[in-house]
Amino acid sequence: MVVRNVESSKAIPSDWLDYRVAVRTAASNMRTKINAVANVDALAALYVYNDATPPVRPLGEFPTPPTS
Repeated sequence: MVVRNVESSKAIPSDWLDYRVAVRTAASNMRTKINAVANVDALAALYVYNDATPPVRPLGEFPTPPTS
């Protein structure tokens, strides 16, 4: 979408702009959690999903892109 905008001046849909912000926020939060671990075991624990429905992991997930 960004490349399309640069090449053709077509507007980027707001849901895509929101998605890009959400990805940057998720990545920043993940980086903070990763940098805070004290050892390899603590790092590995960030990736372990729990038994919730749906399962979640301490590290979090990236947002799902828009369908438009």
